Amino acid sequence: MILRLSHGLAILSFVSYTHSSQPSAPEPVSAPLRELEWGQLNFLHTTDVHGWFAGHLQEPSYAADWGDYVSLADRLHERAGREGVDLLLIDTGDRIEGNGLYDGSAPKGKYLFDIFAEQNIDVITIGNHELYKQKSAQNELLHTVPNSQGHYIASNLDVLDPASGERVPLAPRFKKFTTKAQGIRILAFGFLYDFAGNANNSFVEAVEKTVQQKWSASSTTVLLLPFLY
Repeated sequence: MILRLSHGLAILSFVSYTHSSQPSAPEPVSAPLRELEWGQLNFLHTTDVHGWFAGHLQEPSYAADWGDYVSLADRLHERAGREGVDLLLIDTGDRIEGNGLYDGSAPKGKYLFDIFAEQNIDVITIGNHELYKQKSAQNELLHTVPNSQGHYIASNLDVLDPASGERVPLAPRFKKFTTKAQGIRILAFGFLYDFAGNANNSFVEAVEKTVQQKWSASSTTVLLLPFLY
């Protein structure tokens, strides 16, 4: 899992060292930490989790699990409230494939969808791994998108609805919202790169073509969330 806290154009690597509640987890490794610098608008960003919601239990430096991340986000939201600034959580895809929690379950993803939904994420997008197989693309439409409660966006991706057989947008093309603390108006887009290895029940439109369309939306801040590779 890649986790970042960022503000402005600077991206800071951030790792939480807390005592894990998992009995088999190793003791956390002590490391010097500096005070976090807060900006007006801050982002806590995950990408490429690939099913590692239990953490890397054989690597003490990376043993924090998804529950630790949920707790970390809660504490950072509390801090943001005291500072009078905004914190947004974003996830940019590749949540599946690569760990037994996903790969070994029957059906695949049986436990993953509920675990992922425990985190309140402001903007969610898709990666290429969700599209390699027909079933995983369907799972996004039938599980992850509904669980996200309006936070999932797919600016250049359609899928076949397994119930109707019709081609439909996986999720809304963009999201407009206003931040809690400062009332910053955000317009968010989520693009997948020009991926051609997807299963035949998903359709990725070239980003260059998508951005040429007319978008009837306005805001003061535009948030672009591309999944590149």
